[in-house]
Amino acid sequence: MPKREELENGTGYLFYELSMLFHARIIHTAASKKQEQGPSAEHNAMWNAVQCCAIEAFLLHYRNLYEFFWNIDKSPKNDKDSLLAEQYAPGWSGEAEWQKDAPPDEQSRINKLLSHISFRRDDLGPGKWPLLQMEQRVCRVFRQFITQVTDGEAMFSRAMAVYKARTDALTKPLTAVHGIGDASTTSVTQVAWWGFELDLWK
Repeated sequence: MPKREELENGTGYLFYELSMLFHARIIHTAASKKQEQGPSAEHNAMWNAVQCCAIEAFLLHYRNLYEFFWNIDKSPKNDKDSLLAEQYAPGWSGEAEWQKDAPPDEQSRINKLLSHISFRRDDLGPGKWPLLQMEQRVCRVFRQFITQVTDGEAMFSRAMAVYKARTDALTKPLTAVHGIGDASTTSVTQVAWWGFELDLWK
């Protein structure tokens, strides 16, 4: 069982994973809109690369959260250092809630297409990743997890803050998500969330 200090530090790791998942999705969306107005092949190639980087980052953090909520420990037997949901909520697993709307082959596809160069890439193809649905799945399971942790909202206060900011933003016009700049389909100049500014769009 991890020490109390390790569990306290772990709340910051969960905050990071959620934050980066959310950032990756909105960067992917913004880059897609930039590419739509592309004036040149070079412009489109650059924003296509940004989209690819964003979706790969999203999938990486999505898988990390999946393993956390499902209590999947991939650490070596002699070095058990994985952070797992059950360490905060004994007996809890997000498996049932996650499986409600997740394709059965989702994690296999992520592993084959993201982790290593596999001969099965041609069979799987790039496919379409329903990022909004995937993000909502993470949010739903996270919210359930918090209810199972003693003083969960206080313990995971930073993760709760980004969760609330993101879920509130999803129910409002897109300008509420971006916060700064023109959030139309033809011009996104800046993304600002929770005090961070990402000057990627100039």
